[in-house]
Amino acid sequence: MGLRKKNKSPPVLSHEFVIQNHADMVSCVAMVILLGLMFEVTAKYAIMFITVQYNVTYTEYRSEPINFYDYGPKDLATIFFYVLVAIILHALIQEYILDVLSDGLLHGEREASKADPEKEQGELFLTRKQLGFSCLDNVCYYPTALAT
Repeated sequence: MGLRKKNKSPPVLSHEFVIQNHADMVSCVAMVILLGLMFEVTAKYAIMFITVQYNVTYTEYRSEPINFYDYGPKDLATIFFYVLVAIILHALIQEYILDVLSDGLLHGEREASKADPEKEQGELFLTRKQLGFSCLDNVCYYPTALAT
């Protein structure tokens, strides 16, 4: 029998452990919030994390009421929840789309084993930078896209 090399996992709650498992931890927190919606007792607290809280209705100068939302301290919970969702989506995109693209599709099987990791990181950095700038250009030139 040959000796097998074990993949040693980092100690719990170490920096490396948090980096490797941050999406799993965040998704557990988001699931607890969503689980709170299922029960009547906790739903009034869980809804605070998902919807905006300060509805303002204006009826002046119009026959139909206009609904707007104001801001307040309860919106921090909503921002917290949507940041959790953004972290989960970022981890999913990074793990399942970008890693597959950088490993398999950009290089062939033989080239992937010989590829220079610095070159791959540079290519990926430039691609992400270009995508980020194109998104910023769309927001700057078409700010109404965010309002809809």
